[in-house]
Amino acid sequence: MLIATWVVAGCATVMITYDKAGVTEAERQRDRAECAQISITGGGVRRGFALFRIDRDVYQQCMGNRGYTTRAAT
Repeated sequence: MLIATWVVAGCATVMITYDKAGVTEAERQRDRAECAQISITGGGVRRGFALFRIDRDVYQQCMGNRGYTTRAAT
C-alpha cells in the first residue's frame, strides 16, 4: 500500500510516498491519522476546519516507527 503526502516548501512541491507491504487500507488510514495527530504543532488543538501545522520530521519518524519506508515520488 502507498501513502502519499504533499510537502510544500516555498514554491517547490515534493511528493513523499510511504510504503509498507501487507498493510490494510484501514490500518493505513489509522496510522496516517495517529501520526498526524502526534505531529500537530502549535498547541496540538484542532477545531473543526481550523488550520493546523504538522511537524514533517515528527510525522516521518512516526510513520517510520510503524514500519513505513519513505521515498520521494517521481
